[in-house]
Amino acid sequence: MRFVLKIDCDNAAFQDPYGDGTVDPLPEISGLLREASFQVGHNRNVAGVLHDVNGNAVGEFCLHP
Repeated sequence: MRFVLKIDCDNAAFQDPYGDGTVDPLPEISGLLREASFQVGHNRNVAGVLHDVNGNAVGEFCLHP
């Protein structure tokens, strides 16, 4: 069995999280990890799509048997 999580960090939500021109993808990645954890732990989803703060689909997770 394998759990796979993919996140594409190429869009604006990852580039300027503070609105000051800095490049720091970690806050957005952290939020996406929390969302995946919530989906798996509370909703018992074994697969899903992750959206950034702007509503763009930027990742996915899936449990493969």
